[in-house]
Amino acid sequence: MAMLTRARVAKRLGRSIATVRRMEGHELHPWTDARGVHQFDSSEVEQLARSDRGHEPHGDELPAPFADAEPSDAQHRIERLELELSQAQQALRDASQRAAQLDSQNQELRTTSIEALEIVIVLLGSETPFPVRHCLNNLRRRR
Repeated sequence: MAMLTRARVAKRLGRSIATVRRMEGHELHPWTDARGVHQFDSSEVEQLARSDRGHEPHGDELPAPFADAEPSDAQHRIERLELELSQAQQALRDASQRAAQLDSQNQELRTTSIEALEIVIVLLGSETPFPVRHCLNNLRRRR
């Protein structure tokens, strides 16, 4: 009876060592040798590798997205995803530019509003209503 370590089991099953650990006690039944190393029965590992259970995703592992696709089909999917990514990146750049333009316009409007309210205060003098003075003070603070 040949024995395998976790690393060899992981390699044989095409899984991570963490996944092999999660499989212990369920699909795999190791024993610990004198050095504390977990040993797995190679026939159990081979049987699992050949069974459908050996190909199900475990824990955080996902099935390969192109496992069932022909090479040309997979390439087509990759090209489509690359195009979608490129379009999304362009949309992000456009949105960023638009946000910068809006910030600039907002600052111009704030400056114009401050100038207009200052003119109103000069013209009205001491009769300037409190809401006008309050609004001007708020605009000045946010500069």
